[in-house]
Amino acid sequence: MRIRRDPLFGSFLVLCLATGCANQTLRMASGSVEAEREIGDKQAKAIHSVIGIDREPKVSAYVEAVGQHLAAQAHRKDIEYRFYIVDMAVPNAFALPGGHIYVSRGLLALVNSEDELAGAVGHEMGHVEARHAIKRSQATVAMAPVQIAAGLTGLAASIISHDLGSEISNAPQYALAPYSRDQEREADRIGQDIAARAGYDPRGLSTLLATMSRQEKIMGGVASASFLETHPATPERASATATYASTLVAATPNPIAKDRAQVLSQLDGLLLGDNPMNGVFLGNLFLQPRLGLRIAFPPKWQTGRTSGAVGARSPDKDAVIFLRAVAVDQELATVVREQEKRAGVKLLDDARQVQINGLSAIRKELATQGGKEAYWLSATWVQVGRTVWSILAVAPLSRKEEYAPLIDASVEGFGRPSAAERAKITATRLRLTQALTGESIEFVKWRTHATGTANQLAIANGVDKDVRFKGGELLKIFLDEAFVLPPTP
Repeated sequence: MRIRRDPLFGSFLVLCLATGCANQTLRMASGSVEAEREIGDKQAKAIHSVIGIDREPKVSAYVEAVGQHLAAQAHRKDIEYRFYIVDMAVPNAFALPGGHIYVSRGLLALVNSEDELAGAVGHEMGHVEARHAIKRSQATVAMAPVQIAAGLTGLAASIISHDLGSEISNAPQYALAPYSRDQEREADRIGQDIAARAGYDPRGLSTLLATMSRQEKIMGGVASASFLETHPATPERASATATYASTLVAATPNPIAKDRAQVLSQLDGLLLGDNPMNGVFLGNLFLQPRLGLRIAFPPKWQTGRTSGAVGARSPDKDAVIFLRAVAVDQELATVVREQEKRAGVKLLDDARQVQINGLSAIRKELATQGGKEAYWLSATWVQVGRTVWSILAVAPLSRKEEYAPLIDASVEGFGRPSAAERAKITATRLRLTQALTGESIEFVKWRTHATGTANQLAIANGVDKDVRFKGGELLKIFLDEAFVLPPTP
């Protein structure tokens, strides 16, 4: 089994195990369709909660329509196929047990035909059709105790909470084993069969793999959580899918979008890159426009996200600070008392009740021993409307005098963003333009003020970077636009 330290799938499995999926995995490994559906539903809830789903009506309806067109040709009738756009910037697609199929925003940005989209979706359906999750679960059941233990380690676990402790310590979180090469090949063939029966060109998978390979090459390697990380596009595999496609005869085409122009029109406005709704980093300043929050992490610290938290790590990697929501519709003191009970540590003793930018807060500092090292811990709970937020920082006690002022500055700056800060938030979206006669992709980028490189635009449009357009071709471009907070549903 290959172990991956991917925060996306690591967080997903820790959530799965925490909700009892380990026992269901045992049942699924025995071949139970009921357990396959149940564990798939639980994993789907975790995916939707931790990663999020893009529910933009136009593109979501299009992906669903293509998926159901394919599902009509699937052999398994004991499950219900469901199709989603997962809120991920990297190109990826994956399947959960029981028929939950996901494609990412990043993958859709590279699609140039419905055949390609059908190839990716069909491949993931192939894993479900062949019940690969059952065989994969049989290989990972023995690791469950190790996985659970790994998710419960960490310095702060004994003080604040188990899950935040694992985030701070960056403890390994093991994902389910990736599919074997034979399973990938089988899913390729099954997916291409389904696509052909649905009237799609089965070569679509091969062309999309080629596009993603080009994208990964210019990005300097396979990105974490990308399709090519879990579905390696080896030359042998690319050749095999193209060869197998040549043996298939597609049914009469009846696509949802009749040509490339209609496909691209479905993608117009697609969000690219990080979703501002999940918060954005502007340097070391984190802004959450949906919730109206901001926090400035210490200068030169490495910022990032974990499951349910944002934070930063010192250059020497020995101190961290995390912000996360810990309770809704509870009073501050009640939240702290509940954490006292779980941790067995008196948190309210000597705690200070303060105001942070007009918000009620409780602050507590304490020293604790972690192995051979003594640590200083700063815990702050802040009431923002109905939600209680926790700002937790840990540093070596020996360096408290150095780190405390930096951490205090972050805590004391927590609050509402200014109008000027909000105005800095942008969103990158896929837009369409028509090529002019004789122009190059470089000129298209210059003329439209598109973001990204000319090579990236060429890859996204499935053309060579040295292409010269005849004129009138519809092209995808990427534009940075002012972010507008969508209305509350």
